[in-house]
Amino acid sequence: MTADPARWLLVTTGIVAANLLGAAFCLAFFLLFQLPDRVGLQSTAQQWFYGFAVMAIWPSLVLVPMAMGIAAAYFWRGLSFSLWEYFLWWIVTSLISPFGAYFAFKEGAVCLLIGFPILFVCGFAGVLLGRLL
Repeated sequence: MTADPARWLLVTTGIVAANLLGAAFCLAFFLLFQLPDRVGLQSTAQQWFYGFAVMAIWPSLVLVPMAMGIAAAYFWRGLSFSLWEYFLWWIVTSLISPFGAYFAFKEGAVCLLIGFPILFVCGFAGVLLGRLL
């Protein structure tokens, strides 16, 4: 039995794309919270801005992992995966994310352990949704 290089390339591309999308969203939210200090907003405007930003981030706790799952499923759409294969490759994808967050963003271990189930469940929901799109 030989491995198909095109299949592995698509699987790897989906894994990398999902993790890069998640990292891009994290960077965007980081820059969003740095903006008021760099622009020099007055304290009242700064409080309003931070209030809006915090309200915008809460839904992203679910939407960012779902977007990651949809991105992975987009690259995996040409492969004839069963539900279990999607599940297996999402396990691999979601296990890579905490390592990247630990090394690139210096995230703490407790935060990663708390966030992993959210990433896994919401991301797999995104994979299933991306399968249908």
